[in-house]
Amino acid sequence: MIVQGLCTSAKEEFFRGVHNPEDLYMLALYGEGVSLNLDTTIYTLEDECTGFGYTAGGLPIKGYSTGVLPNGIAYLTWTEPIIWYGCTVQTEGGLIYNRSKDNRAIMVLDFEDLYPAKNGVVSISMPPKGAGALILWG
Repeated sequence: MIVQGLCTSAKEEFFRGVHNPEDLYMLALYGEGVSLNLDTTIYTLEDECTGFGYTAGGLPIKGYSTGVLPNGIAYLTWTEPIIWYGCTVQTEGGLIYNRSKDNRAIMVLDFEDLYPAKNGVVSISMPPKGAGALILWG
């Protein structure tokens, strides 16, 4: 079962300055039956996708972007899509984690269904900057 959201441990770590814009953030994909939730604290190989075109650990995510909206809510997202080419995996969710900081979990993503590669491509686009951003505080 997947419960989407900002991992509880990451909330404190952001306030303590553990995670920084220059860190290497990754997105790992997970298959059917995975158990990821807000208590996830670290990247795991358990139930991670396997198949042609996918390497354990996932891919780097780029375009770290933060800001504060006029209503005082802060946001964080990544602006560049993550694309696996020549891929045969099926994914139900993902885990954003900070490879630079001992693979600490940041956010669990739930794709709400089993998502197969289409014509050998898996493409994940993050929500845009602002009110629709991936992570909102406040």
